[in-house]
Amino acid sequence: MDSNKIISFVGFIMVMVPFGMGLSGTLSGAPEIVVEEPEVAVTEPVAMGTPDYIAYPQMTVSIPQFDRKVAVGLSFMVDQGTPIAEGLWESIGNRDGRLDAVITQAIEEAGLQARDTQQLRRLIPTMVRHAVNLQVGTDEDPSPVREVLITSYAMQ
Repeated sequence: MDSNKIISFVGFIMVMVPFGMGLSGTLSGAPEIVVEEPEVAVTEPVAMGTPDYIAYPQMTVSIPQFDRKVAVGLSFMVDQGTPIAEGLWESIGNRDGRLDAVITQAIEEAGLQARDTQQLRRLIPTMVRHAVNLQVGTDEDPSPVREVLITSYAMQ
């Protein structure tokens, strides 16, 4: 037998013996499978009012992390007929600077947390909703804005 065949055979044995031992140990020591029935939580549906959509004018915010500006048009979904909806309509109609500042800061914070422009677009509604709820929420209704929708979006 030539030495190359012996070396190949010894190498094969050195690899396959530990592999075979590990495989047999894994297959022979299979744990007992216990099937548990999942608990089903029964919740009653929460009655929500009819939604009202409040359009917010487009605004442009600089995002220094991406060296760009983002122009965003938003729409807020609130329950129809709530006092918060009326106050929000008024502040948007009067171009209340506080709401502009809150939304601008929320978009800038989304820019700080985003790794790329796609993640920025996904973060903007969540961050703006949280910021606006902190601004216009009350003790009775701390989260009057149910959803923030992006109606227009452009990176410049």
